[in-house]
Amino acid sequence: MSSPAATSDRWLPLVLTLAAVSLVVGIALAVLGEGFQPSGSTGVDSFSTRALGHHAFVELLVSAGIDAQRSRAESSLKARDESSLLVLAEPSDDERTTDELLEAFHTSRRTLLVLPKRAPVVRDGELVSTRLRETDEIDRLLRELDIDATVTRPVENSRYRYHSRGESEEPVVSAVDIEIRDPQVLRFGEVDGLDPILNSDAGPVLVHWNGFWQDVWILSDPDLIANHGLHRGDHAWVVLDFVRRCVGDNGRVIVDEVVHGFPSRASFWRRLTEFPIALITLHVLLVVGLLTWSALGRFGRPERGSIGHEPGWRPLVTNMANLLVAGRRHGHAIRQYLDDCVRDVERRLHRPAHLDEAATERWIEGIERRKELTPTLEELRRDVERVSSTGHGVHSILGIARRVHDWKTEMLNAAR
Repeated sequence: MSSPAATSDRWLPLVLTLAAVSLVVGIALAVLGEGFQPSGSTGVDSFSTRALGHHAFVELLVSAGIDAQRSRAESSLKARDESSLLVLAEPSDDERTTDELLEAFHTSRRTLLVLPKRAPVVRDGELVSTRLRETDEIDRLLRELDIDATVTRPVENSRYRYHSRGESEEPVVSAVDIEIRDPQVLRFGEVDGLDPILNSDAGPVLVHWNGFWQDVWILSDPDLIANHGLHRGDHAWVVLDFVRRCVGDNGRVIVDEVVHGFPSRASFWRRLTEFPIALITLHVLLVVGLLTWSALGRFGRPERGSIGHEPGWRPLVTNMANLLVAGRRHGHAIRQYLDDCVRDVERRLHRPAHLDEAATERWIEGIERRKELTPTLEELRRDVERVSSTGHGVHSILGIARRVHDWKTEMLNAAR
């Protein structure tokens, strides 16, 4: 019959292996958790494969070799470098997302703002139709973003001209085939620094605004990038050419989904029970259970009793000095101790209030000369700086601290 210790030793490798696998899987899920996409979306977000969604827009960029990512947290931080582009596509007018929109728009260095146009009509979770939003709703969004512009929907069909860049970086204006129903164009007030990119006879559709520190591109009509419109005419070519101009060969596109109500942060306890975080919770519970089970038995021989420590305050002081040296804070600590002792001496010896720093030094030197004190304050300061800069060991630090304490004691005794 095997002993309990032998049985525990036999199970130990299995327990440790399961714990390690659970930890690795949990960390992987925590890092990649944002990559899990919501399913069944019927809105105007990049998760939606329905007519109004932008799923095809993201897939087009990825298939063209552009680093395009959906983001559900800290989007403006991810797009902080000058080769990245933050896309705020048809932001929701929900009050819960307004603050997120304002923060992302005003903190991003380079932003593509796609104005809303259509709203989905959903019944029983299914998209049954769409409706055109009122232009007043879109104008209100522009005002909230401090953009002096409005939108209008001309009745007549327009010809479209795209301002691209040639090999010499000179602007090239060419006619493009844009097929948009109920086109939506921009009307600007007195705004400086506007550069039209996609123009129509009725007004600009895509413009670049160069602000004080921020580059903003405004697309007035989302049908250009929506799932139902991206395959039409020259839409895909215009979108790809424009994005490549913005991010170059090595940049990336961050498509924000917080403005559509898909933030990755939520109630802590609720998140623990939601997929994929629920898998992490399950693995943590498994690890805790395995560790508890393994702790019921003893692995190996009994641990020898620990050696007693020397009583008193000296071990405590030595341990403190060791911690300061290990953390490279000993120089600051010994300088602070010397300064505190000097201030205490000045206070208890009633330093004249009218003395400045130099006069105070001479006053202290006078007391030291009268009592023939060694070491002097000047010598102590040199020793402190030497220890701080060269990183001496614990014994050197404790030795200087004792000399500082002895100097303070002698100075105070000198006045009696």
